[in-house]
Amino acid sequence: MKKLAVLAILMAAAASAYAKEGGSVRSIVLPVVETSLADDEGKVVTVSNCSACHSLDYIATQPKLSPDAWAGTVEKMRKVYGADISGADAGAIASYLARNYGTGKKVAAAAEPPKDPAAGTPAMISGEASFRKYCNACHAGGGNIIRPGKSLHRKDLETNGVRTTDDIVRLIRNPGPGMPKYDGKSIPEAEARAIAAYVLDTFK
Repeated sequence: MKKLAVLAILMAAAASAYAKEGGSVRSIVLPVVETSLADDEGKVVTVSNCSACHSLDYIATQPKLSPDAWAGTVEKMRKVYGADISGADAGAIASYLARNYGTGKKVAAAAEPPKDPAAGTPAMISGEASFRKYCNACHAGGGNIIRPGKSLHRKDLETNGVRTTDDIVRLIRNPGPGMPKYDGKSIPEAEARAIAAYVLDTFK
């Protein structure tokens, strides 16, 4: 009974305060908090996939885990929480986390990009594949889950002064709040331009 009485008093107080304010609803703007992860192979894939669902603080402040524990954590995100992470990306993420936020045991680095056996050079870059790898977590279908008014559709791009591949590459290198920064090491220039061309050709 005492608990019910206390609850009733709290509800009455809240209702009174709401009425005094004229029934208006207040809103606040939360600051954008950016967390930097260790620079290493696999960082871009990790940031792209993990930041779509939670703050990167969860990685930086997590207790150090073994490679198996990190792999299990990534699988839990995929199978229990439904994170849209491919099998290849899951392996790269688990290896990156184990190397940089693990117990110190060495693990194998992610495989290098496939090469054209005939020419001995990297295979042709797919703007679509690169977009899905780095951008799709936040920009699926050309949208923007962080800042809806800045989608990748042409009308929004032009409204925000983005019209050319150079403009998109500039944003990849020096983005606004809420988007991770991809330097030339994270996304090579040719791949960044392939992404830019794909965006302009796809999201009309």
